[in-house]
Amino acid sequence: MEMLKNVYYKLEENHQAGLSELFEELEAEGICRIVAGERNKSWQNREAVSGSHGDTVISDALLITDDCRLAEQAETEGIACLGISDSDGYFAGAAMVLPDLLDVDVQMLRECYCHFHGIPATIAEDGRLILRELAEEDVDMLCRIGEEDGMEYAFCGSQRKAGFTPEVLKAYCKEQYRLYGYGLWGVFLKEAACSGEADGKERLIGCCGFAEASEHESGHGLQLELEYMLSRPYRYRGIGNEMCRMALQYAGEYLRVDTVWVQVHEKNVAGYALARKLGFHPADDRGKCKHDGVGLLGLTNQRSADMIETDS
Repeated sequence: MEMLKNVYYKLEENHQAGLSELFEELEAEGICRIVAGERNKSWQNREAVSGSHGDTVISDALLITDDCRLAEQAETEGIACLGISDSDGYFAGAAMVLPDLLDVDVQMLRECYCHFHGIPATIAEDGRLILRELAEEDVDMLCRIGEEDGMEYAFCGSQRKAGFTPEVLKAYCKEQYRLYGYGLWGVFLKEAACSGEADGKERLIGCCGFAEASEHESGHGLQLELEYMLSRPYRYRGIGNEMCRMALQYAGEYLRVDTVWVQVHEKNVAGYALARKLGFHPADDRGKCKHDGVGLLGLTNQRSADMIETDS
């Protein structure tokens, strides 16, 4: 689990737009902000501006800076760094580089921190579910879920084409989130919601998330495809609807997505009903509406009311 507690910062004045808003969010989350002082001082001794966490622990910290040399120093000392640069040049030492802070929030800082340390980041959480990045230890369970009866109709998009295998998923866990910032996330049922199965940790019951929908030509901007899979014992309890809504909310808030698609096999009646409940509408004939018995539905600003051939 992520443990970000301290955020250091050192920025020139021209890169400080959005800093005050970020400070407010950090304070609300109980995360201490700390001025990165002279380079010959230890990280632990730098001046605390707000909050009180005692001595700062390096592994709990992230640095925001436009200073490449300071970023490199932070990296050598095991500190994640968000680099701010308005140029296209290489920013050594930074786990993530952005042109400014205007769209940076605590969720983004936590994900940057997690990816640097190889920790699965929590994407969303509610009363009974957690959406979290998949880790290698999740692969065997996810593959077992994928082998359940009827799962051949669960994925109609990229993951099905790539092959839902341990080898593919292990490589996926290592690179997908760090490179793209989204992907398939594990769906974990909290212990208290496990119907008395109190084994001390959350239970992986499926996955939900997004793949790039590059094959769909309608619209502009980022096109994503919603994909999801839920283990049989946990169906018909509202969990499928809940986990997909959590993913869609994240996409709307953090991914700047223009259009979300979902492909549903014509034999997956429950999957089609869920897609419609989530607000997806059948695509019109201008989209790729039918391929191997798969119907395409889209969630856009202009929703089509036309039914496609595979909607029955």
